[in-house]
Amino acid sequence: MKRIASLLLLLATIVSAQAASGFLRNWEVDLWDGICFPISSNNGGSTRAGYSLGFDFHYNFGKGPWNCGIAGQLDNANRRFYPAGADRYTQRNRTASFTLTGGYNFRRGSMVNPFITIGTGVGFHQIRKSDESYTRSASPVVIPKIGVELWRCVKICAYSQISGKSYNTVGLSIGLNIGGHS
Repeated sequence: MKRIASLLLLLATIVSAQAASGFLRNWEVDLWDGICFPISSNNGGSTRAGYSLGFDFHYNFGKGPWNCGIAGQLDNANRRFYPAGADRYTQRNRTASFTLTGGYNFRRGSMVNPFITIGTGVGFHQIRKSDESYTRSASPVVIPKIGVELWRCVKICAYSQISGKSYNTVGLSIGLNIGGHS
């Protein structure tokens, strides 16, 4: 995990250093962290906050409002169960998603830039219970986002990750935007 974080930081540094001129001027990297909640209680379990983290690497088309790119996101939908006559346990429904994204910036280049983005792709799921048993699966995923970029570098988003009844989440994230301000 440390190697991946170091590689992403190196990539963000290179893009940031080169963004002032040439081809890289329209490329951006977003890194974010946040919290998410399961949308449904799923078989009587109570919902608990989970973590969300991810990246987005996208290209802005000229000075226009449109962009497209790729994104990766990890959501953890937690549920607590209290079965009769048994010990309580926590179930963690994790989704690692990889999507192609398209977005629209309402005031690109300004200090306050509202935006919308939608990503479609594949989600890889894992269910882990307190006793360490697990199951795995995959399904299509859709991730609509709405948010605001502040001071050309901070992004605050609300999103929904839709990939299957037990894995659907809503969340809030805050992130860092690097590069791409032509």
